[in-house]
Amino acid sequence: MSGLQERSRGGMPVRVVGIDCQATTPDALLALERLAARDAATAAQLREELELVVGEKARGMRHPELVRGLDTQQLERYIKVLERLEAACAGDARAVDAARRARQGLASFRPEASDAKPEEASMEDWSLRDRFMAENLLADGSHRGVFWGHNVHVFGGRPNGQLEGYRPSGSFLREALGSRYRVVLFDYVTAEIRAVPVPTDGSQPDATQPTAVSKREVLPAALAAELDGLDERSHWVDLAALERSGVAGEWFATPRAVDWPGYAMLAARGPEDYLVLPLEGLCDVLVVLERMGPSRPLR
Repeated sequence: MSGLQERSRGGMPVRVVGIDCQATTPDALLALERLAARDAATAAQLREELELVVGEKARGMRHPELVRGLDTQQLERYIKVLERLEAACAGDARAVDAARRARQGLASFRPEASDAKPEEASMEDWSLRDRFMAENLLADGSHRGVFWGHNVHVFGGRPNGQLEGYRPSGSFLREALGSRYRVVLFDYVTAEIRAVPVPTDGSQPDATQPTAVSKREVLPAALAAELDGLDERSHWVDLAALERSGVAGEWFATPRAVDWPGYAMLAARGPEDYLVLPLEGLCDVLVVLERMGPSRPLR
């Protein structure tokens, strides 16, 4: 972030590109608005068919609420309508992009429809949003830049262990870009993390619930703990430059505890609140912060 600030202060432009797909309503509205400028009748017909997605009620919802308000049959029907909207917008790149993001926003959250059973979703289902994000980034063209995301999303390969079968955005980017895609992971010695608290019964909370800040200490055998004892407690290590033979090779192949909660986390950390993964092939640079967080809500 400080590098971007320096660049901006020096008069060099900083271009921010949104690649996620969690704004189906505004994306669909943008596509409809642009389509209406050249084909009002088709836009009006599609808007009517998308009432539960773009109507007044939907405009006051956050994306998780929108998806939970649809059953699987409705969600699939709206995905098909959004495909038609995308086709109707042909020739207007911005409108096509908006319609595609709107469709992606429903398709990648199928396991969260009102009648869906998230526990039955496959890793392929959970990887769909990651694939979309990678495709959106690559479609933006040939630019050098920084892709920011949760550590798990930026992995440069397919993780094993508890995440077997899951494909992060970074794995698609590594396939497409090879060594031009460099992965920087972050770990910490101490942290304050803002997330939605997980209820005491262990049930997964709603992403729209209020957040709270919880404190964390480094996990035994985590990457930060393994590298502790260096002169500086905040440091970075070029893992890609290290040898992979002998003891070093065994070190890379050893599963490490990683505490990278997403939108929700337990107030008191238990084994279910962190992952144990071998990180070989997943990252190039490790940054360890002596103290991290918490994030600051934008609104």
